Amino acid sequence: MKTVLNYNNFSEDYRLNENVLKKAWSAVIDFFKKKFKNTAWLYYALYLKKTGQLPKEKIEIIVGYDLPDQPSEEEIKMATESLNDIKITRKITLNEKVIDLKSNDPNTRNVDVDELREEIKDVYNMNLDRVEEGLPRTKNDALFIWGAPGIGKTEVLNQVAKELGIVVQEWHLSQIEPTDFRGVPKIEDVIGKGNPADERTVSKLPAIFPTDNGENGRGGIMFFDEINRAPKMVLSAALSLCLGGRIGTYELPSKWIVIAAGNRPEDIGGMATPIEPALANRFAHVNYAPSVEKWIEWAITKKDINPDLIAFLTWNKGYFHKLDPDKEVMNWPSPRTWEMASHKDFYKRGKNWKNKLSYEQIQKIYQPLVGNEATIAFIEYLKLKEYYNEKDIKDVYEKGKAAKKPPTRLDQARAATASIAFFKKGEELTMKELQNVLEFALDLPDVESRTPMIAFLKFVHPEIRDKEPWNKLYWEFIKKWHKDLKGLDDASVIKK
Repeated sequence: MKTVLNYNNFSEDYRLNENVLKKAWSAVIDFFKKKFKNTAWLYYALYLKKTGQLPKEKIEIIVGYDLPDQPSEEEIKMATESLNDIKITRKITLNEKVIDLKSNDPNTRNVDVDELREEIKDVYNMNLDRVEEGLPRTKNDALFIWGAPGIGKTEVLNQVAKELGIVVQEWHLSQIEPTDFRGVPKIEDVIGKGNPADERTVSKLPAIFPTDNGENGRGGIMFFDEINRAPKMVLSAALSLCLGGRIGTYELPSKWIVIAAGNRPEDIGGMATPIEPALANRFAHVNYAPSVEKWIEWAITKKDINPDLIAFLTWNKGYFHKLDPDKEVMNWPSPRTWEMASHKDFYKRGKNWKNKLSYEQIQKIYQPLVGNEATIAFIEYLKLKEYYNEKDIKDVYEKGKAAKKPPTRLDQARAATASIAFFKKGEELTMKELQNVLEFALDLPDVESRTPMIAFLKFVHPEIRDKEPWNKLYWEFIKKWHKDLKGLDDASVIKK
């Protein structure tokens, strides 16, 4: 049985992304919120049931005693009688097991991928400005990136470094020894005249430590990953480099900066090493909370990300990153593991998504990386596509609104419309094909099916975004669609 907690959770699972073509879809959302306030989810459930869009799975909706504007007993009774596949339960607290990617700490700002990229660039450019003004390094402009495991902190850092034309020196502090920072002791004649009295114990640092700003003179990033899982001795050794760019006689080259990253205590439980205030206070702290919407925008541009996976995560956001720190599991769904699984999937298909794999083959690819639960959910989504086959999809591009309509059940319709949108990924649409798909979409009976298909079309086909006459035709359709939405409030979805 699927459990949802309130309108936000219910609508998140059973409607399309509110950020996709927001003006059009917000008309539907606003209708329920304005008319039914905090109990909108209850009436939205009735609407989906009435229009045959709810899936067959059982749903349990948790209603709290201690929250304002919860449904009355009469409303719950009405919903229970009307929806025999929805169970409504009252509980005192509303807690989900899966930890949110966003931080609740008021002292730590949540940033998405674009904001994180800007923060990294700011740290580098501020240091570069200091160097160009001829000022000495008295401190570091350092950044600490907090975030859950597997969300791509390192990947973002490497992308920014590539744009800046600099290198990244990555240190996994949980896996190194203090001597990797302090170096190996050695007796050396510090004067060089062969006098034993001039011999001193010095430390020879590893060759990995940079000695200059590189071949292009642009420097780089000293990246301390997993810093709050490092042994205390390692943290102490890293402290002086974080404070002022120095360890003993070694000095970090002028155009190098320090950036650290770590998993939040709630993500790794008792495995976290407390960070001393003297070290923590040398960093600006942000919490990286990537959104599935931003990930989807990125994934659509990548040839090795499964289009079906993109569509699946659009409506199953809970599987974008799902880690329960109370359960000791080795594999779970995250942006990193989905990407790894999809890359292997692409390879197994001979680098062509039109080559088919069996459900058993897909399970063998995804389960070792994203876990059993997420894999099963993804395969169940793929099975929904069987209700609308490849011939049906081809007909949409060739026949327009005369083609067979998708199923009315919402989950099946979503799978079908996503398949239509991604069908010609990598190919430029003819004007006739675009017109046929748009006319087909306009003729669909509900906004939930229509919106994702035309939104995906725009993402998948750059000619729609950037070129005429494709762009003009697309926005003529959007204007026509908006006019059709004006009668929504008169639809009498359900009477209170």
